[in-house]
Amino acid sequence: MVSVDRRSFLTTTGGALAAGVAMNTLGAHAAWAEAGRSPVNPDKLGYGELRRTKSRNTGEELLALPAGFSYVVLGKTGTPMTDGVATPIAHDGMAAFPGTRRHTVRLIRNHEVRTTPGAPTGRVHVEGSERYDELGVAGTTTLEVDLRTGEVLRHFVSLNGTIVNCAGGMMLHQRG
Repeated sequence: MVSVDRRSFLTTTGGALAAGVAMNTLGAHAAWAEAGRSPVNPDKLGYGELRRTKSRNTGEELLALPAGFSYVVLGKTGTPMTDGVATPIAHDGMAAFPGTRRHTVRLIRNHEVRTTPGAPTGRVHVEGSERYDELGVAGTTTLEVDLRTGEVLRHFVSLNGTIVNCAGGMMLHQRG
């Protein structure tokens, strides 16, 4: 007989319920987008039909967008960053901050790496650097992007040795 405590039951049930709701919502949004309709008002036409669109900087067709929309590729797993480190796997949430130069933005990108602790595969790692935790495989990379062109001016590991590093987003600091 398998024994399940209340916390495990609620965690598993809540996770399954949240996943179901998310999948249902994503499915509905995909259907609306494919039909060129707004998820807020499905009876109203949205931005138009989606079409395969080439990236402005690499020419690859990675996304389908409405006419008049464009995108740039900011980085790909395994490609070297300006600090010489390969771009880690598991791109996740980001937060944007003012850049160090005019017309730039700094994007802090989480990498939600979930490989075995200490594993070398895809981890966020800078050889010889001080790590938050020697077994941690996750972290963040920072990209400085020119807002006018979408060009990545530099990108580098900004935190390594964390675990999971989920979500991203900016934390607000309130002064007292």
